Amino acid sequence: MPTRPPFLAVVAERVAEVERHVWGCLEQRLRPLWAFDGPPSDSGYTPLFHYVKRMTPAVFAGLGDCRPFFEEMFGLPSGSLVPHHKEPNEEAGGLAERLLDFTMRSWEPAIERLDFEPLAVPKPYGIALAAESEWGKYNSPETTFRMVLDDFLKLLDVQAPVKVVVYGCFLDSERGNAESVRARFEYVLRTLSGYTPGEVWLFAGFPWWGNDTWAVRVHVARAGSDGLRVTVPEWWPGPDEG
Repeated sequence: MPTRPPFLAVVAERVAEVERHVWGCLEQRLRPLWAFDGPPSDSGYTPLFHYVKRMTPAVFAGLGDCRPFFEEMFGLPSGSLVPHHKEPNEEAGGLAERLLDFTMRSWEPAIERLDFEPLAVPKPYGIALAAESEWGKYNSPETTFRMVLDDFLKLLDVQAPVKVVVYGCFLDSERGNAESVRARFEYVLRTLSGYTPGEVWLFAGFPWWGNDTWAVRVHVARAGSDGLRVTVPEWWPGPDEG
């Protein structure tokens, strides 16, 4: 029998630390793209509009940067966790997409060979981190809402101790759906048995409209005496002032 503890049990003891680390890796990759250096524009779009094709690979690269942290936390040898995502490349590393936009799993590649010999110490098999990245449509809050929720719901079907949703949203009152998305995340996790105690859920919303400031919205799942909430984490300083 494997001697290492299950992934969920380890994560449950270090929830805030895991949240901070995953967000830190994402921010390091994504924040540089937010400093739009293209031609002047009065369109009202944020850098997400200009750099959306670069944002998705940056998300995968940032999540992949978490690998050494999780390998150390789970007591796994370096290279034990393998990232899978839809745009594997030299910078982001990893293998082709499996199940979701991004998964990081513990895997023994040799098991796929016919001449495979059982390991003396079996590796724990499972997904350590699962993520979906969905920007939606720059000109449609309603379509964006549906696309983001559809991808979020996919994560409910997967067992993983760390789940991440990176998504596009709208902040201004006329187009606003950022709060609607947050509230729907909370409703699903709170009332539809979508949350497993000890799990980390990290949500990062990037606005399509606004200005060039770092206006990302970060939320996490928190279980308290009044039930589960999707709320701003205590460790997050908030969006930059624009």
